[in-house]
Amino acid sequence: MPKDPLQIALEHHRGGRYVQAEAGYRGVLEQNPNDAEASHWLGVLLFQAGQPEPAMRLLRHAASIRPQDAAFQFNLGRALHDCKRDDEAIAVFERAVELDPQPYVLLGAATPYLSRRKQGDAERAVELLRRAQSAGLDSGELYQHLGLALLLAGQVDQAVEASFTATEKLPKSADAQYQVAAALSARNDATLAAVFLGRALELDPNNARSLFALAMLQASAKKLTEAEALLRIAQSIEPNNPAIYQALAQVLEAAGDKQTAAQASAAAEAVLVRKPVPTALSESEAIANFQQRLERSPDAMKLHVLLAVKAGVAPPEQLPPGSVSRLFDRYAEGFDAHLRDRLQYRVPDQIAQRVVQLGISRPDVLDLGCGTGLCGEALLRIAKTLHGVDASPEMVARARSRIVYNQLDVGDMVDVMRKHPRAYDLIIAGDVLVYVGDLTPTFEATAASLRPGGHFIFSIEVGAIERFQMDVKTRRFVHADGYVRRLADIFGFAILSIDPITIRLESYRPVKGALVTLKAAANSAAR
Repeated sequence: MPKDPLQIALEHHRGGRYVQAEAGYRGVLEQNPNDAEASHWLGVLLFQAGQPEPAMRLLRHAASIRPQDAAFQFNLGRALHDCKRDDEAIAVFERAVELDPQPYVLLGAATPYLSRRKQGDAERAVELLRRAQSAGLDSGELYQHLGLALLLAGQVDQAVEASFTATEKLPKSADAQYQVAAALSARNDATLAAVFLGRALELDPNNARSLFALAMLQASAKKLTEAEALLRIAQSIEPNNPAIYQALAQVLEAAGDKQTAAQASAAAEAVLVRKPVPTALSESEAIANFQQRLERSPDAMKLHVLLAVKAGVAPPEQLPPGSVSRLFDRYAEGFDAHLRDRLQYRVPDQIAQRVVQLGISRPDVLDLGCGTGLCGEALLRIAKTLHGVDASPEMVARARSRIVYNQLDVGDMVDVMRKHPRAYDLIIAGDVLVYVGDLTPTFEATAASLRPGGHFIFSIEVGAIERFQMDVKTRRFVHADGYVRRLADIFGFAILSIDPITIRLESYRPVKGALVTLKAAANSAAR
């Protein structure tokens, strides 16, 4: 019995062997150009491959041969919509709804109404989506579409409710978070809208429309520096979007920078007429100018980190307040096992071994960034007293359960040291300075908090750099050996050792680091 070439092509298609599938469909069409199935499935394959124009032609041909097939009409409607021919797409989708009003057909039929946005389109989209919902569809995509349709129809409270449901079903979708923010903005809840835009950007830092929307909220709140930063980043992602330049011009004008505002306006006009953007507003110059004006507010620091990751500008001095604590709050449970077993983290044991080698007897110890208490546990039999501090409440709660510390504080480690002058014989920092770029405040506070002749032992990740640098992938800092030596000299520490160690594994590869041992001056005051 001869093989069916169409069925073979369909099996290749289902199995992801698309080259073979295409060859099979085209072979069938060479034998019979009016084979509706081959024409339809080749059209579907081209649509999947991001070729809506040729897909549309094949799907239209198939639908003309089989006009009563709802699936043929549905896929043709998708291709027409992708080609921005929404009037035609609506007619074809409505035909599919008449033939077979399945939930997925109803959902697809609402899509071109949401993009065309003529009078009555939003209401029709709501009707189609409610029908799909009544028919049993309960997907995140449904609630995203429904939220937008209700918003366009002026039903703001219902739009917020549907959009919230979408985020519950699609927690990793930046678009779903953006949709909630749009609905909340329409309800004049700017504060909560900003929260959801922030979540969208956490999920997708290159989401230009979320950056733009957040910039507009910041501008409305008179936070012009933050608004400018967001627009600069959005501009780098979508350099041909005139709306971004226009908004940037308005923000700069409000900030009193009329010259740069005029350049932004000229850039908007150039984009509109498809001329090159004036070189005066190149990305590197824009970021360099902004960096000079960047405020050191918490919001600006967050934007600085984003700029460093996106555009390679100089890294911030430290990560934004709260970002590290939130990170470790999430990872507190299972943190120890992950560090020790998967990442092969041994810094606490290495610190304890170093203390024993130095012969430090019964010291009063301050554990900076104590985390869950791994260093405290390692030093329990050595220390006279143990004081731990960490920015993460969840981590401190875990450390408290070990019952090894005499005192535990939630807060900033530099602040804690400043409150305890000449209080400790030993200060340790195991894998915590990787979250601090500029170590000057840390060294200064440590020198003041140590007793004469006290020791400071800490780990760092090392790199061939001048001072410090943020790793854009891990958001951790690496420090130069020479930078640490300079700070030690400045604050009167003697360098006892800088020993190369492996901090942990990263993607199963060792991360190079150093265990640094410093000794404070023996006199009564640090230099």
